[in-house]
Amino acid sequence: MSPLVFLGAALVISVIGTLVLWVRHRDTTGPDSTIDEFRSKMKALSDEPGSDAGRSGVSRRGG
Repeated sequence: MSPLVFLGAALVISVIGTLVLWVRHRDTTGPDSTIDEFRSKMKALSDEPGSDAGRSGVSRRGG
């Protein structure tokens, strides 16, 4: 077995191992999770507890 084949095999094994670790430990949040996080922060900042101002975008104060 030539040294280049050995190094190529080691490189392939390293790349496969790196991809397996990346897939197992990647952040699994989807695009909708940031929207939900934003809505929960807006709800926490609203004046009225339990108001849906962050969800609908319309304030209950009238105006």
